[in-house]
Amino acid sequence: MTDKEFRMPSKPGINKVSPVPSWESYAGFSYLFDNPNPQSNLQNNDGLLLLNNQVHLDDNITLYHSLSQCVQRIGGDDLINKYLFFPLPPSTYHLTIWDGVNIENKNDLSEEGQNLFSSFFKNPRSLNKLDNLLVTNTFNEILKLYEGIELRFKNLRLGGSTVLLAELEPVDIKSQEKLNLLIKERRRLDDEYHTKYNKPYNSIYIPHIALGYYSNIELCERSWKAQSFEWIDIFEKLMQGSKIEYKSISLYGFSDMLTYFKQA
Repeated sequence: MTDKEFRMPSKPGINKVSPVPSWESYAGFSYLFDNPNPQSNLQNNDGLLLLNNQVHLDDNITLYHSLSQCVQRIGGDDLINKYLFFPLPPSTYHLTIWDGVNIENKNDLSEEGQNLFSSFFKNPRSLNKLDNLLVTNTFNEILKLYEGIELRFKNLRLGGSTVLLAELEPVDIKSQEKLNLLIKERRRLDDEYHTKYNKPYNSIYIPHIALGYYSNIELCERSWKAQSFEWIDIFEKLMQGSKIEYKSISLYGFSDMLTYFKQA
């Protein structure tokens, strides 16, 4: 997803002996780039395809593998105790192109829009309930016309106030041109959904992959102030040469920050 502030659940499931992250329900839908080699990175689950990257087995997603190694190098799960930072499992890494309606913005919709999407939010796995509500997009036509898009790691940064992000950039001019067209289509989609449902506009698009979430803003700021130079250096060294190519985009639903799925 794009920059979202992580909201800790009322019972975070963290204790001094064995801290375990517990993720609050966060339902919605978005358009995501399909990760390469979907046969091995999607798992059939009750009629849906669940995002489940095999980062240690698939050479097509070495960028994800490298990112997970970087997270381990800067502390991995030890960061939970130290900074209340919860790394996302690399099996869930993904790149969003457009954020749709979700639990955070659904109350901003028009009254009619809220009513239309209400059945989806009662059961986010029922993606078919969105069929008559979606606005047609040309994301895949753009990718097919230009044979996909290739991106590489650019830098490590904070998103919002509590998200650690790996920012990506196009590898060459051709990929930049493709990204420009996708961003133009993204803006058109924003206009359509705002006109039709009063959905808030998305922020300026900067391609990125969420690596984890802090549950405390103060600890987030403290860790970034103390560790950012070292962390950035680690990422820059380990991410050299890592890139990823995306060839399609699909609608995905999600029920929390770990669970993403598309129709089979």
